[in-house]
Amino acid sequence: MEEHNVPRRSIAVGVDASAEAENALAWAAAEARRRDLPLTLVHGVGPSVTTWMEIGSPNLREVLDTMIAAGRDLLDRAQARVLELAPGVDTYQLLRLAGPHEALMALAPEAEMIVVGTRSAASRGVPLPDVAERLVAERPPCPVIVPRAGGSDPKLGMVVLCDGSPESRVTLVRAWRRARENSQPLTVLLCLPDPPADGPATDIGLMDAMARMESELGPSLLGFERALVADMVAELRSALPGVDAQLFVDDAAIDECLKRVPLDADMLVAGAAHARRVAEVIGASETDEACAAAILPPLLPEERDAAGAAADASDAGTSAAGDGPPDEPTSAVRVRARRWTRLGAQRGD
Repeated sequence: MEEHNVPRRSIAVGVDASAEAENALAWAAAEARRRDLPLTLVHGVGPSVTTWMEIGSPNLREVLDTMIAAGRDLLDRAQARVLELAPGVDTYQLLRLAGPHEALMALAPEAEMIVVGTRSAASRGVPLPDVAERLVAERPPCPVIVPRAGGSDPKLGMVVLCDGSPESRVTLVRAWRRARENSQPLTVLLCLPDPPADGPATDIGLMDAMARMESELGPSLLGFERALVADMVAELRSALPGVDAQLFVDDAAIDECLKRVPLDADMLVAGAAHARRVAEVIGASETDEACAAAILPPLLPEERDAAGAAADASDAGTSAAGDGPPDEPTSAVRVRARRWTRLGAQRGD
């Protein structure tokens, strides 16, 4: 088992024998070179070892040695590929006696991001949750990137899911900047946050339908979020011009766009509050051609506290509109977001 020291802020990419993993490796190598970050190649052999144990292999030690050797060979070939694609990138190898999901999650607290293919070699024909879907759904403390796998030229550009919360504001700003940097079109979709993970099981489609019905009857949280997201987009159009952005808040338009996302989007971007939606998009793809996905981690507690304090100051009239860096909402948006949070708390949402 390889136990190389892995540097902080490295890009961790899952390595296996699948074409999707090769695609993820190419994306991660290019990103590491672009941002001058180290790259960590990660391979886990856990599921294969478990399979041999279950069938009662007569010589588990021999099987384990064979799998470790095969894993090292995969990592060596991946490192050679990185040398071709992105010479000069500092590359590290990590081989773990664990599943690919567990091996990558162990690096999440100090990794800059995790990059994984849409399908892993271990998941093909095996009734286990796919690595990409599990990573996205479990909201690790670093961004999770699932690079685009094949498909035609994307027509929607980058697609970002957001609501009216301060965390969604941060996600929207990051996606906006990336689209601006790469001269990509940007599609903004208003989506309610996922149901609480520790609450009763809730179908997202049913949750959406009930919220939409409520909005048709009068003032509602969904209606308020539509205004918040519209404010955010208008503010960014002014602060960071040059992005071809379109906003969808109409229910039918959002549903139609979400159907097109797997094949017609270049990347689907969302915060931790929309991780389950993104996981469902990945899991629902019936072909190996799917858009990339990026899940950003939740704000740290101190970041939430700072955002809340800024909103309270704005609510008291002690801060002028437009204060703060571009990553922060303007005072008007902060005040609205704060009121939205209080309203949700009063309603028990």
